[in-house]
Amino acid sequence: MKKLFSLLALLPLIACFIMPQTALAKRVRSFQDLLSKVDTIKIYVEDIQISTGDNKIKVKDLQDQISKALKDRISTDFVIVTNPAEALVILKSDIIEYYWTLVDPIDQIHSYGAIAKDILIKEHYVRMTIEFSLLYVPTDKVIWEMPVKATITDKDMTEEESYSLINDRMGKVLLRNLFKKKRGNRDQVESL
Repeated sequence: MKKLFSLLALLPLIACFIMPQTALAKRVRSFQDLLSKVDTIKIYVEDIQISTGDNKIKVKDLQDQISKALKDRISTDFVIVTNPAEALVILKSDIIEYYWTLVDPIDQIHSYGAIAKDILIKEHYVRMTIEFSLLYVPTDKVIWEMPVKATITDKDMTEEESYSLINDRMGKVLLRNLFKKKRGNRDQVESL
């Protein structure tokens, strides 16, 4: 009988530890919601998928640059974990476009002067688009997803150099898009 009373006495204490986590799991609807509820985010960066078929993409370097960008974020404490079971969120990514060319495409079309300048200046160009999503582990639901596009224009960049340069840029552009307050799954084009 004493064991039963001891167990009953511990029930409120056990509920205090279990209930807040369960309540948090049910209320998180977006990445912005999660940011407002936790101080530290344990994140697992899943192996990057390549839908483009380009085997020259330095996937390990890209994954390292994304992890570094997350760790270096000052306003949010990201802890990169190596086991998905330890994570609060899992970052999934799939490279859906990689494009490098010797001639920068004409994309400055906001005025006649900009168009003329864009036509006359010949620079090398690289563009990468990755479909990112954040999976909230407690509910197994996607709380953020977006195709993120990063570009670089440089007159001296070779194709080989473009792989490393775009990886560094993608980490920065991902964070910019991840921390936007806008909701929705619109295609966001963002370059530095």
